[in-house]
Amino acid sequence: MDSTKNHSNQLTSYEADLSCLSTESTGQGNIVYLLIYDLSHGMAKHFSYLLLGKQIDAIYHTSIVYFGNEYFFGQEGIAVMPYYDGSNPMGRPTSQIVLGYSEIPFVLFQEYINTLNSTSFGVGTYDLFKHNCNNFSNEVAQFLTGNGIPPEIINLPSEVLSTNFGQILSRYQSPIENSINQSVTGNSFLSDQSNPLPPTLLDNPLNSNSNSNSFVNNTQSIGSSSISNNPFELLLSQRTTHLDSKDMSNPEGDNKKNPEATQEKEESAADQDSDERVEIKPKRKAPKYDDPPIVYADVDGVSAIKKILELVGDALSEEERRLMDDWTDYLKTEGEAWKIDDDHLSLISRLLNGEDGKFPPNVPLLTLEILQSAALKDDFVLALHGDRKNHRLMSYIYRIESLTLAEQEELGKLLCNFCGQPCSFDWLMYISEWNEPDGTPASNCRVTIRVAVHALLNDKLTTLQKVGVDLIFNLSLRELFEESATELATAILQYLHGNLEEDRVFLCLTALVRFMAISLNEVPALTQMLGPDINKFRGTSKRIDDLVEQINMRLATINAKGSDD
Repeated sequence: MDSTKNHSNQLTSYEADLSCLSTESTGQGNIVYLLIYDLSHGMAKHFSYLLLGKQIDAIYHTSIVYFGNEYFFGQEGIAVMPYYDGSNPMGRPTSQIVLGYSEIPFVLFQEYINTLNSTSFGVGTYDLFKHNCNNFSNEVAQFLTGNGIPPEIINLPSEVLSTNFGQILSRYQSPIENSINQSVTGNSFLSDQSNPLPPTLLDNPLNSNSNSNSFVNNTQSIGSSSISNNPFELLLSQRTTHLDSKDMSNPEGDNKKNPEATQEKEESAADQDSDERVEIKPKRKAPKYDDPPIVYADVDGVSAIKKILELVGDALSEEERRLMDDWTDYLKTEGEAWKIDDDHLSLISRLLNGEDGKFPPNVPLLTLEILQSAALKDDFVLALHGDRKNHRLMSYIYRIESLTLAEQEELGKLLCNFCGQPCSFDWLMYISEWNEPDGTPASNCRVTIRVAVHALLNDKLTTLQKVGVDLIFNLSLRELFEESATELATAILQYLHGNLEEDRVFLCLTALVRFMAISLNEVPALTQMLGPDINKFRGTSKRIDDLVEQINMRLATINAKGSDD
């Protein structure tokens, strides 16, 4: 099997600077790291051929570092601890990879982790060879960046199982897990003489100097009040403890404790059901403005699903009908976004694209109603991130100009509904790029701006223009990049040349004032250049007069500055 040294273009020595593992943010987003540990501390490389008949270079344990916290998976679910300069229960990483960059905010990431811990990576889901820490790291890496972890790490268990000794190990998987689980409560796995596995594989070179208290209060099991260790990571058995859940409200962690309060918490946890999850709700940064976003809440996604099933008849397979039932369950139930996975999104993509004319023409419209209804739910963004690799939904939205006018209008409503939830609003404005099939670079932010401008400036459907105004007003609630603010302001100035109703003028001028606060020079200059004369709106209403005054004050300031220059 290839070792990490064969991936020198990806893996860097741990002795390189690990101090960069922090919440550092770049223009591309927050850095996502993969930490790689050799739990055999070099023993696998020396003895694996004798035992397995083939060379393996390490027994890999991996974890993900994001926002300064290290996340990994074990028997009791997902564990998290603040990252402290490589000092953690697994020892020191042998290497690290910068997997990429992510714009996913901390609050959304914690929701995602809690969802995984309640479902596919919860208590009782661990499997030594098929569902271990490395599978967890791979899934989280794809969620955050769209990139997986090195395949030799994922493929190691199957390589071991392909050997005769690996088959023997698989028969004793349960005793291994039970023994390691007991080690957390003080029963050393190494002292279990009844375990029939060869001592070579069980020897722990750190056991002689391990300090079981060295990480008290530094590690939290999200799924339980204590961490049972990952049996694939033998050296974890002596070294892991747990963290007060309160500390995770701050992504940087806080180790100060009240001993009496901690004792009360542990006693209370002992009385709770073992399946209870620790709910992590970090504080979220307040939006820039207090205005509520405009959403289209009068939509019935469940009825849309029923109509689709009536229309498509036998065009859907039995499995696809089951997926549609899952969509119905999701829309009717709170907190079950985990049900919507890649298969569900693939079906939505098929319905949106009309299967080359095989579906009735209103099927895409009904499908957009399903998405509009889902977008009103605060956890739907978790499903959206499941499409981070393929960008099927955003690629469909990118083609807005080629869609029917009815689809374009429903698309605008969908984006407005995304603005109704903070996390999905963030998702709309992500700047991470991908390439469309024609090679054109795209990003969520570019697609969103494209839809807003196109909807506002179309000259065929006034209701689509109305949706465009609503979407641009929603976008003005956030701190945009100057380029985006300028592009949206340009569209507004062109739209304002028409004869508009008071509410349309109010929303447009409100957005224009806010875009002037972002682009201090260019938007005012465009206002004077492209027109219309803002004073033509005076007398429309008191609130519009106030906006006209603000715009004139800004223009006067720019003119005065130009005269001085």
